[in-house]
Amino acid sequence: MADSVPSGGFNDSRRAACDASGFARHFGLTLSSDLIDWIDQALWRHTGCGEFHEAVDPASLMDDPADAIWPGLMPPDFLPLIGNGRGDWICGRVSAAGTVDRFVHWYHGGGDWIPWGNHLGEAVLFDVWCPLLPGPGRRHAIEPDDPRAGACLSGDHPWVRWAADTAHPGARELMQHALAQTSLSGNEKVTASLGLADGMIRHGIAEVAVRCEMIQNHRDDWPLIGKHASAAAQTDPDLAWAWEWLAMSHDRLGQPASAANCFAKAACCSAFTDQAVRMRPPGIELGDAENQAVKLSVAWLRQQHVRVDELAEISSIQQRYVSMLVQTDPSHWQQSAHDFWLEAAEGSEKGGNGTEAVNCLIRSGWDLGIQPLSVYGDVLNRLAEMADRVGDGRARLCQIHADCFRQRYQGLG
Repeated sequence: MADSVPSGGFNDSRRAACDASGFARHFGLTLSSDLIDWIDQALWRHTGCGEFHEAVDPASLMDDPADAIWPGLMPPDFLPLIGNGRGDWICGRVSAAGTVDRFVHWYHGGGDWIPWGNHLGEAVLFDVWCPLLPGPGRRHAIEPDDPRAGACLSGDHPWVRWAADTAHPGARELMQHALAQTSLSGNEKVTASLGLADGMIRHGIAEVAVRCEMIQNHRDDWPLIGKHASAAAQTDPDLAWAWEWLAMSHDRLGQPASAANCFAKAACCSAFTDQAVRMRPPGIELGDAENQAVKLSVAWLRQQHVRVDELAEISSIQQRYVSMLVQTDPSHWQQSAHDFWLEAAEGSEKGGNGTEAVNCLIRSGWDLGIQPLSVYGDVLNRLAEMADRVGDGRARLCQIHADCFRQRYQGLG
C-alpha cells in the first residue's frame, strides 16, 4: 500500500498551474468558497496543529496515480485532503451533483468513516477541539506543553483562524471557551467541556461528530443517548451507529417496535459507518460469522425473529435487502450483498434513475466490502462507466479511483 503522505514525482508545471479552477476542472467538480480559499490561498502549505496536520498538495491529487488515494479500500466518492501521517484522512465526499458537501474522517485500519462537518473548516475545528470534549475520544491529542497547542487553541494558527471564519460566526466565541478550558480542572473542566459540546451542536459545527462523542460520554443515560442518536440519524441517515444507538435506546426504554425499525434502518447502512471499534452498543452477542460481517443490526433482527416485511419505516428495496441478510448465513453476507446491489444498480439504470444506480454500485463494494481485492477493480470500472453514462457528478473521481487501482495493483484490476 502506498504511503499515506504524498511523495515525489510531481509535475512542476502542473504544481505551478494548480489553482482552484484547474483543480475543479480536473475532477469535474463545483467547489465551495472554503475549498477555493483552501487551494488559492495556499492554506494547504501550512503544517496543521491537530492530529490531522499533513495537507495534500492539490497538484499531487492530479498525478497519475495519486498517491493519497487508496483505491478499493477508500470509497470511490472520497477525495483525501488532510492526513495524520498514520494512514488516516480527512476526505471530501463528492455528491452526485459534483459538489463536495461533506467532510469525513476515514480510518484506514478497517475503512470506517464518520462525518466531521459540511465544510472543511468544521472538520479542522473538530480535530482541534475534540480532545476537550466529553467522552473517551482522545485519539492523538496534542499535549498541553506542545508548542503548537497555544497557537492552535487561541486561533493564531492559519488553519484555525480560517476555519473559525468559515465555519460559523459563533466559532470565535467557542475558540475562547476552548482556550479557557485548558486552565481548568475538576468539576469546572467537566462543565466547560459540556459547554463546548453544547456550543458546537448549537452552532452546527461538526454536529454529528460531537453527538457521537456525547453518546460515548453517557453510556447509561438511555433517554439522552436516544436524543443524540436521533438527531444524528435525522441529520445523516446513512450512519449505522446512529440508528443502532437509537434502536438500543428504544429497546432499553421498552419500545421494541421502534427498536426493530431503527435496527432495520441501521442494517441498510454501510458496515463502515457503524464505528464498531469505538462504540458498539452493549447487550448483543454475535456469533463468529456475524461478528466478522459486522452487521450488528442484522444480528439483533435475527435473534428477535423480526418479520422485516412488516416493518413500515423502510422502503420496499430496503425490506428485500434486510430480509435477504436475515435469511442468509452470515458467512455469505458479503457476496450476497455484492450481488444484490449489482442487480439493484441495473434495475435503477433501466428505470431511469442514474443517481440511484451509481449509489447501488457503490454499495456493491462498500456496504460490507467484497473479496478478493481484485473485485474492486471491476466495480470501479463499472462505476466510472455508469457515472459517466448517466451524467453523475462523481464520474471523474470514480474514474481516477479506477485508474489508481489498475496502476497500483497491476494484474488484479
